[in-house]
Amino acid sequence: MDSTTGASPRQLGRIAGALYLINVVCGAFAIGYVQATLLASDPATTAVNIQAHELLYRTGLAAHVLVTVTNVPLALIFYELFKVVNRRVALLTAFFILVATAIEAAGLLNQFALSGRTSAALCIRCSVPSWTAANCSSRSAWSGEAISQL
Repeated sequence: MDSTTGASPRQLGRIAGALYLINVVCGAFAIGYVQATLLASDPATTAVNIQAHELLYRTGLAAHVLVTVTNVPLALIFYELFKVVNRRVALLTAFFILVATAIEAAGLLNQFALSGRTSAALCIRCSVPSWTAANCSSRSAWSGEAISQL
């Protein structure tokens, strides 16, 4: 038994394997399926796709958040497992995983901001004729450039 966590290396390995399975399945859905379905080369088409399939977009966003959240315990588990081999390298590995997770989380903030503003992006940036000025008036200060960063 490990005195720090109370879990054996075998238990930690199994937990890490389960977290990686969640990571792979949710990541494949969020990055593979959702982005392939919704993203187009044209920002206007992308915005229309997101609006037409809002539930899919939000489900993909939730899956991506789950991937990001599972990275934190994975970093800690990897540190616990690999510190017996080389403590410095294990710490460096955990550091890089946590930095990458923070960068990924910052990128997700843009998608959260976008999920509530797709109609504004359609109005301002893409000039879709079905949207009138009344639909855009509450969000006229927002720039629709975020839609092109998907």
